[in-house]
Amino acid sequence: MLIFGHIGLTIAIIYTFQRIRFPGLELDYRLVILGSLLPDIIDKPIGYIIFQKYYENGWLYGHTLLFSLVLLILSYSAGTKYLVLGSSTLLHLIEDGVIVHMPRTFLWPLQGWDFSKNEEFTSRWIEHIISSLYTDQYIQITEIAGLIVISYLMLRHQLYIKANLIAFIKAGRLIDK
Repeated sequence: MLIFGHIGLTIAIIYTFQRIRFPGLELDYRLVILGSLLPDIIDKPIGYIIFQKYYENGWLYGHTLLFSLVLLILSYSAGTKYLVLGSSTLLHLIEDGVIVHMPRTFLWPLQGWDFSKNEEFTSRWIEHIISSLYTDQYIQITEIAGLIVISYLMLRHQLYIKANLIAFIKAGRLIDK
């Protein structure tokens, strides 16, 4: 899953859960967006750029259950409104299927201190990402679904209106109209 898939699907899950379970609770959707991308923001530069020869993998520390649990605990300590950051990060791992595709990474360090190497993505990972947009149906479907969710929320909450967009940028709020 790539950027729009992670952002859109994570927002859809958090938004739906909030509307059904906690209808009066205001969430900071900027934290949802950050959490939906945080594992990749951390791991891609480490695994594919800085330490490529050592790790050869884009699923490292940020893609572990330990990272998500620590983030959940820290975000809860900072206040319940920050729980969406840890929750969104955990949703990122579920969306990526880390538990299925790289269980050693997901359960790190319970199964050892090293990370599995992922030869498929190492030398030309940017080319792989671009080609997967054309060849991988899972990527195509999740990116389109993410764009649909983002578009729906932009229209539903009128983020094309300057005042609403500014309110979202400043406070992460989706204002109902």
